[in-house]
Amino acid sequence: MPSFYSKIRKVSGRDWWLFFRAIYWTGIARILIVFVPLKRFSFLLGTHMKVTPESDVSENMVLLRAVGVAVIRASRFVPWRCKCYEQAIAAKMILRGYGLQTTLYYGVAKDHDKKLIAHAWVRCGNYIVTGRPGMERFTIVGTFA
Repeated sequence: MPSFYSKIRKVSGRDWWLFFRAIYWTGIARILIVFVPLKRFSFLLGTHMKVTPESDVSENMVLLRAVGVAVIRASRFVPWRCKCYEQAIAAKMILRGYGLQTTLYYGVAKDHDKKLIAHAWVRCGNYIVTGRPGMERFTIVGTFA
């Protein structure tokens, strides 16, 4: 069984960079969510109730997958809450840095106890970067593009 350190050595420089950017942006996202009303930072997320085209992004697929993996990995290591909302904001901001257009989706659904639950995910072109598991059961109530 490979050791923890042998696994770390196999990670590329780009993946490390994405991992640290994901930590940074999840922290910024958490601060914004906790301390700033959405209407005050929504301009960072884009235009409300707009979506980007669902175009083919095969030329950027390696980057999109790497960003999604980096955000998920970072969310496991940070000491703050880092659920789908923070992850979606982080992925959106990282991909904006690469000049890629994304759409952040907010959805709501009812759980088995009839309580309202929410979910957020990010799409770039025709690829869901973060929040894919379970997104189909949520009704979209807001978007930012």
